[in-house]
Amino acid sequence: MIAKVQPTRQHASSFRRLCKYLTEERDADTGEPHLRGDVVLSDNLAGLDTVAIQMEGIAFLNPRCKDALCHYELSWPPGERPTRTQWLECAAYTLKTLGYRDHQFMVVAHDDRKHFHIHIMVNKVHPETFRAHTPYRNWLTLDAAVRFLEAKHGWTHTAGPTRWDEESKQAVPTSRSERNALRTARQQPTGAAAKFEYYHDEESLQTYVRKKVAPQVQQLLIRRNVTWDDLHILLSKTHLRLEKGESGGYTVLAFDLNIHSTFRTTSGTT
Repeated sequence: MIAKVQPTRQHASSFRRLCKYLTEERDADTGEPHLRGDVVLSDNLAGLDTVAIQMEGIAFLNPRCKDALCHYELSWPPGERPTRTQWLECAAYTLKTLGYRDHQFMVVAHDDRKHFHIHIMVNKVHPETFRAHTPYRNWLTLDAAVRFLEAKHGWTHTAGPTRWDEESKQAVPTSRSERNALRTARQQPTGAAAKFEYYHDEESLQTYVRKKVAPQVQQLLIRRNVTWDDLHILLSKTHLRLEKGESGGYTVLAFDLNIHSTFRTTSGTT
């Protein structure tokens, strides 16, 4: 299994946008929207139609919390398909481990790709105390949690920062040499982009830019009198934008939710 915490800036405080993305898709023939995936709500949410509004309402009661949205995924490798009871248990266990058991949350199971995965959208603000909870190094906590779940259900172990120690019955830190050896033995991908494509059967932003956008940019740059405006116009047509980074270089950002992630590039001139 792979546990991935989505960057907060990608869906910062946008419960409605993320909820729509996770639960709605359009029919290829009619264009009519319909429910995407199997959706499960926490007991403190009234219904799917008002999930985002309810979460926004609770988040509003803690003005000091600037980003109340937590979004993470649990993915299974090819050939492994948990039952509904199992993936609900995995969601509940990770929520408890992160300290979100009593918070508002929505779990959405997606089985429309080769790799089964679930999304968990959580409100960081507690619905009764209105205190915001952001666990320290949540990605590491999640990785240790999936090691436990792999061992419990007999699922394939995926290389990560922790591994399951059968003697102590707990997740322990994995050395770099151990992770490399496991990846080589199972031919698992390395790098965030490769892992995303491997487990979600979707094209990463890096691949999208390399295959579809870079050739267009190269053709643009060989023209005379090319300006930055020309480059920005080209990128906007491919649902991308270029922003100058605080520490130098530039960051390519995707403003279409169907294009995933961001990446940095070095500075240059046109």
